[in-house]
Amino acid sequence: MEVRKPIFLLKHADGAIGAHYQSVLRAYVDFKMLTSKILERTKA
Repeated sequence: MEVRKPIFLLKHADGAIGAHYQSVLRAYVDFKMLTSKILERTKA
């Protein structure tokens, strides 16, 4: 929150280490899956 970035873009340099970095990776995967599902359902 202090670096004002979305959680899925945080890096080690931002202070995301250990368990926090694992949460970043899970958030990235979750958002990617969500985006894919939205795109599938909105195709014409």
